[in-house]
Amino acid sequence: MPRKSKREIESKIEELDDGDLVDGVGVIEQHFSDKYPDPPERLVREAWAEQLRPDNDTEE
Repeated sequence: MPRKSKREIESKIEELDDGDLVDGVGVIEQHFSDKYPDPPERLVREAWAEQLRPDNDTEE
């Protein structure tokens, strides 16, 4: 398997981060739905972490 150049890797990361949010649809729902384009990966991670945070957890 040939190694990828730094530029190829950066391009792939940019492709993964591109995406649009759909109004009225949650980030997680949009991620799992086939009806909508995938949202930016960073927003999916943040939304997922927020949903997993316990209700009694405080922001630091």
